[in-house]
Amino acid sequence: RLNREIGRRKQSEELLRTAVEFNKTILLSSPLPMAVYSADGQCIEVNDALTELVGGSRVVLLTQNIHRIKSTVDAGLSHLAQSVLSSNLPQSHKATMVTSFGKSIYVQFRMLPVTLHGKLHLLMQAIDLSEGKRIEEELRHLAFHDALTQLPNRRLLLERLKRALLASKRNGTRIVV
Repeated sequence: RLNREIGRRKQSEELLRTAVEFNKTILLSSPLPMAVYSADGQCIEVNDALTELVGGSRVVLLTQNIHRIKSTVDAGLSHLAQSVLSSNLPQSHKATMVTSFGKSIYVQFRMLPVTLHGKLHLLMQAIDLSEGKRIEEELRHLAFHDALTQLPNRRLLLERLKRALLASKRNGTRIVV
Protein backbone atom coordinates (compact mmCIF):
# COMPACT_ATOMS: atom_id res chain seq x y z
CA ARG A 1 0.00 0.00 0.00
CA LEU A 2 2.85 2.35 0.83
CA ASN A 3 4.47 1.70 -2.55
CA ARG A 4 1.18 2.49 -4.33
CA GLU A 5 0.83 5.75 -2.38
CA ILE A 6 4.43 6.71 -3.23
CA GLY A 7 3.71 5.91 -6.89
CA ARG A 8 0.55 8.06 -6.89
CA ARG A 9 2.38 10.97 -5.28
CA LYS A 10 5.22 10.76 -7.80
CA GLN A 11 2.66 10.72 -10.59
CA SER A 12 0.85 13.74 -9.07
CA GLU A 13 4.13 15.63 -8.68
CA GLU A 14 5.02 14.87 -12.31
CA LEU A 15 1.60 16.12 -13.50
CA LEU A 16 2.01 19.28 -11.43
CA ARG A 17 5.53 19.85 -12.78
CA THR A 18 4.23 19.38 -16.34
CA ALA A 19 1.36 21.83 -15.75
CA VAL A 20 3.73 24.46 -14.33
CA GLU A 21 6.10 24.09 -17.30
CA PHE A 22 3.15 24.28 -19.72
CA ASN A 23 1.85 27.50 -18.11
CA LYS A 24 5.34 29.01 -18.03
CA THR A 25 5.77 28.23 -21.74
CA ILE A 26 2.44 29.91 -22.53
CA LEU A 27 3.35 32.99 -20.49
CA LEU A 28 6.80 33.36 -22.03
CA SER A 29 5.64 32.85 -25.62
CA SER A 30 2.50 34.99 -25.40
CA PRO A 31 2.32 38.01 -27.73
CA LEU A 32 0.52 39.86 -24.89
CA PRO A 33 3.07 41.63 -22.66
CA MET A 34 2.93 39.95 -19.22
CA ALA A 35 4.87 39.67 -15.99
CA VAL A 36 4.42 37.90 -12.66
CA TYR A 37 5.26 39.72 -9.43
CA SER A 38 5.51 38.44 -5.89
CA ALA A 39 3.38 40.09 -3.21
CA ASP A 40 6.28 42.36 -2.24
CA GLY A 41 6.51 43.65 -5.84
CA GLN A 42 9.57 41.71 -6.99
CA CYS A 43 9.39 40.60 -10.63
CA ILE A 44 9.70 36.82 -10.81
CA GLU A 45 8.78 36.21 -14.48
CA VAL A 46 8.49 38.39 -17.58
CA ASN A 47 7.93 37.61 -21.24
CA ASP A 48 9.68 39.01 -24.31
CA ALA A 49 6.61 41.00 -25.38
CA LEU A 50 6.84 43.09 -22.18
CA THR A 51 10.58 43.63 -22.58
CA GLU A 52 9.93 44.96 -26.10
CA LEU A 53 7.16 47.26 -24.85
CA VAL A 54 8.99 48.85 -21.91
CA GLY A 55 12.55 48.37 -23.09
CA GLY A 56 15.37 46.63 -21.34
CA SER A 57 16.36 43.02 -21.15
CA ARG A 58 14.58 40.17 -19.45
CA VAL A 59 17.49 39.78 -17.01
CA VAL A 60 17.25 43.44 -15.93
CA LEU A 61 13.44 43.34 -15.55
CA LEU A 62 13.69 40.23 -13.37
CA THR A 63 15.88 42.13 -10.89
CA GLN A 64 13.42 45.02 -10.51
CA ASN A 65 10.67 45.69 -8.00
CA ILE A 66 7.44 47.36 -9.21
CA HIS A 67 7.43 49.60 -6.10
CA ARG A 68 10.94 50.96 -6.76
CA ILE A 69 10.82 51.85 -10.47
CA LYS A 70 10.05 55.53 -11.00
CA SER A 71 8.09 55.03 -14.24
CA THR A 72 5.84 52.33 -12.72
CA VAL A 73 5.25 54.34 -9.55
CA ASP A 74 4.45 57.46 -11.63
CA ALA A 75 2.07 55.41 -13.81
CA GLY A 76 0.19 54.23 -10.70
CA LEU A 77 1.21 50.56 -10.95
CA SER A 78 2.56 50.42 -7.42
CA HIS A 79 -0.77 51.64 -6.07
CA LEU A 80 -2.68 49.27 -8.39
CA ALA A 81 -0.60 46.31 -7.16
CA GLN A 82 -1.34 47.14 -3.53
CA SER A 83 -5.04 47.57 -4.30
CA VAL A 84 -5.25 44.20 -6.09
CA LEU A 85 -3.46 42.45 -3.23
CA SER A 86 -5.68 43.98 -0.56
CA SER A 87 -8.97 43.37 -2.42
CA ASN A 88 -7.93 40.07 -4.03
CA LEU A 89 -9.83 41.21 -7.15
CA PRO A 90 -8.54 41.87 -10.71
CA GLN A 91 -8.28 45.56 -11.62
CA SER A 92 -7.41 47.64 -14.70
CA HIS A 93 -5.66 50.97 -15.04
CA LYS A 94 -4.76 53.15 -18.04
CA ALA A 95 -1.68 55.32 -17.82
CA THR A 96 1.00 57.09 -19.78
CA MET A 97 4.49 55.96 -18.93
CA VAL A 98 7.99 56.54 -20.22
CA THR A 99 9.92 53.48 -21.38
CA SER A 100 13.57 52.86 -20.59
CA PHE A 101 14.49 54.25 -24.02
CA GLY A 102 12.59 57.51 -23.37
CA LYS A 103 9.48 56.83 -25.45
CA SER A 104 6.13 57.86 -23.98
CA ILE A 105 3.49 55.14 -24.30
CA TYR A 106 -0.17 54.93 -23.29
CA VAL A 107 -0.88 51.52 -21.79
CA GLN A 108 -3.80 49.67 -20.23
CA PHE A 109 -2.58 47.51 -17.37
CA ARG A 110 -4.59 44.64 -15.93
CA MET A 111 -3.49 43.00 -12.71
CA LEU A 112 -4.90 39.75 -11.44
CA PRO A 113 -4.20 38.08 -8.10
CA VAL A 114 -2.94 34.51 -8.50
CA THR A 115 -1.94 31.96 -5.92
CA LEU A 116 1.27 30.13 -6.68
CA HIS A 117 2.73 27.56 -4.28
CA GLY A 118 0.34 28.79 -1.58
CA LYS A 119 1.50 32.42 -1.88
CA LEU A 120 -0.32 35.37 -3.43
CA HIS A 121 1.26 36.81 -6.59
CA LEU A 122 0.26 39.32 -9.25
CA LEU A 123 -0.13 38.60 -12.95
CA MET A 124 0.22 41.84 -14.90
CA GLN A 125 -0.91 42.16 -18.52
CA ALA A 126 -0.24 45.25 -20.62
CA ILE A 127 -1.92 46.45 -23.80
CA ASP A 128 -0.26 49.26 -25.76
CA LEU A 129 -2.96 51.81 -26.63
CA SER A 130 -0.50 54.44 -27.92
CA GLU A 131 -1.55 54.26 -31.57
CA GLY A 132 -5.26 54.57 -30.74
CA LYS A 133 -4.53 57.52 -28.43
CA ARG A 134 -2.47 59.21 -31.17
CA ILE A 135 -5.30 58.78 -33.70
CA GLU A 136 -7.84 60.10 -31.17
CA GLU A 137 -5.74 63.22 -30.56
CA GLU A 138 -5.26 63.71 -34.30
CA LEU A 139 -9.02 63.49 -34.87
CA ARG A 140 -9.66 65.93 -32.03
CA HIS A 141 -7.16 68.35 -33.58
CA LEU A 142 -8.77 68.01 -37.02
CA ALA A 143 -12.22 68.66 -35.52
CA PHE A 144 -11.14 72.01 -34.08
CA HIS A 145 -8.50 73.22 -36.55
CA ASP A 146 -8.42 73.98 -40.26
CA ALA A 147 -6.63 71.19 -42.14
CA LEU A 148 -4.79 73.59 -44.48
CA THR A 149 -3.78 76.45 -42.18
CA GLN A 150 -3.85 74.59 -38.81
CA LEU A 151 -5.65 77.66 -37.38
CA PRO A 152 -8.52 77.20 -34.92
CA ASN A 153 -11.89 76.84 -36.70
CA ARG A 154 -15.42 78.01 -35.94
CA ARG A 155 -16.18 74.90 -33.87
CA LEU A 156 -13.27 75.67 -31.52
CA LEU A 157 -14.32 79.33 -31.31
CA LEU A 158 -17.88 78.33 -30.37
CA GLU A 159 -16.61 75.77 -27.82
CA ARG A 160 -14.38 78.37 -26.15
CA LEU A 161 -17.16 80.96 -26.19
CA LYS A 162 -19.49 78.47 -24.53
CA ARG A 163 -16.91 77.79 -21.78
CA ALA A 164 -16.26 81.54 -21.30
CA LEU A 165 -19.99 82.27 -20.98
CA LEU A 166 -20.42 79.50 -18.41
CA ALA A 167 -17.42 80.76 -16.45
CA SER A 168 -18.72 84.36 -16.54
CA LYS A 169 -22.14 83.27 -15.25
CA ARG A 170 -20.54 81.16 -12.51
CA ASN A 171 -18.17 83.98 -11.44
CA GLY A 172 -20.60 86.86 -12.03
CA THR A 173 -18.22 88.56 -14.47
CA ARG A 174 -18.45 89.76 -18.06
CA ILE A 175 -16.61 88.66 -21.13
CA VAL A 176 -15.38 90.60 -24.13
CA VAL A 177 -15.02 89.24 -27.65
